[in-house]
Amino acid sequence: MQEHTIISLIISNSNHGFMRIIDLHEDFGISSSTENTFTETTQSSITTLKKYGDTTIFSAIYPFHRVWSKTIEAFTKNGKPMDFTWVPDQIAVSHQANFYSLLKHKNIVNFVLKKGDLKGENTKFLISIEGADTLADPTDVYSLFDLGVRCIGFTWNYDNKYAASCYSKKDYGLTGAGEELVDLCNDLGIIVDTAHTSRQTTLDICEYSKKPVIMTHTNIRRLYDHPRNADDEMIEGIHSTHGIIGISGIAEMLSPNPTADDMIKNINYLGENFGWDIVAIGSDFLGMRGGTKGFTSFSDISKLAESVKQPELLLHANAERVIRTVLK
Repeated sequence: MQEHTIISLIISNSNHGFMRIIDLHEDFGISSSTENTFTETTQSSITTLKKYGDTTIFSAIYPFHRVWSKTIEAFTKNGKPMDFTWVPDQIAVSHQANFYSLLKHKNIVNFVLKKGDLKGENTKFLISIEGADTLADPTDVYSLFDLGVRCIGFTWNYDNKYAASCYSKKDYGLTGAGEELVDLCNDLGIIVDTAHTSRQTTLDICEYSKKPVIMTHTNIRRLYDHPRNADDEMIEGIHSTHGIIGISGIAEMLSPNPTADDMIKNINYLGENFGWDIVAIGSDFLGMRGGTKGFTSFSDISKLAESVKQPELLLHANAERVIRTVLK
């Protein structure tokens, strides 16, 4: 589809209703390399977002590319590719940053670069990066800041020089370089995200950071035991910083037969046991494999809110508080 046609479609589909939502994680960056995220992706798309009055999406850069990791015999099993891994990739960062630059310069969405950018009933992206693996040095964060990044996950699913990940075989927590990176994020006005970090890393970051810490897309380990889910001590650590936790629709982190009701249970567990000031949404739309029954598209976020006690806190108020506290 021609670029001007896409933009015309986006404009013509705008303003079909009003809702205020802040979603802490959607994978527009990596999805834009393989799909038409303007109009054709089903979980979320720019045209879908523009049907609502005020949406702010933490739109991720995924800084990796896939490589085959072992022997040629391991490449296939039952005719299907096997045994790949992901490696840090500056080119992937550049390509995804260029996608966001296109959206900015064509005035397709607004971007949240400072706290005042939350104003206005429009579609806004706050750029995040899912792992600090491409940062050779903590001071490389200045370059990410100049690219517009305002939220940094310290790890994805692999350990790095800054922190241990949720799948670490030896949970060494936050390193000295990681502490320096936290300091720089606090000083610059970048939100620190612990969504894929290990238990000890999460606790270390919460103790060390001078600003609210968030966990953008996760669920509750007491309700379902998964390495990426947060236990009660991790939740308390996030809460102690006045941070927030985004409940996700990722099927394998909810239950063997996941539905939207499982997400509601996670939201209510947070609100009832730790306070409603910690709850948020981090859908992981465009990054989910498979789906969770009753939570397959952006419009389903509003259905979750109908089943909880403090819908405004869940949908936007808590996340807005954190953004306004951390960003300059």
